[in-house]
Amino acid sequence: MSAWFDKAAVKVIQETANTSHDTLIDVLIPVVQARFISESRYNPETAERTEYIKCIEAKEVVLKFHPVSAITAITLENVSYSSEIGSGYYTAYANGIIGFKMRVSGTLKVEYVAGYEVASIPPDILDACKKQIINWLNKIPDRLGKKSIGKGGETTTFSDLPLLDEFQAVCKLYNNPIPDRTIVA
Repeated sequence: MSAWFDKAAVKVIQETANTSHDTLIDVLIPVVQARFISESRYNPETAERTEYIKCIEAKEVVLKFHPVSAITAITLENVSYSSEIGSGYYTAYANGIIGFKMRVSGTLKVEYVAGYEVASIPPDILDACKKQIINWLNKIPDRLGKKSIGKGGETTTFSDLPLLDEFQAVCKLYNNPIPDRTIVA
């Protein structure tokens, strides 16, 4: 996973040039990114993805990830359809909706490429992550980066730290916006 931003971007929002927490900020960036992905169940980075969607007389389906840049393959009950966008069978849209020329039933397997290049990740995600790092740095500096030694060795845990309401709201926004995402009218 690539870093979506660097410590300089965090320090701009924090409005500080202090370097005392630089190492900790570097550690927290991937921690907060992973926490965003875990909480939202949405990884905004471009990747190849595969989804299985159960359809009953579906005219359209909505994919979990967007923007969609390519459809690699669509298979319905082991019948392969052309993967060219705009082919005679379906039309795929960048927002993750696939519209079919006919109603489809059965298990649909869609292989596609979706997500944002790191430089294009939506600003609400980036801002929420940066603010979460700043919150952890300001409110609970005595717990951040503390190491614990147990039978398994030395570890540093951040998972039990409280999340900002704003961070949780952005996670919720990207968490499965259409509850079952199988059929759109």
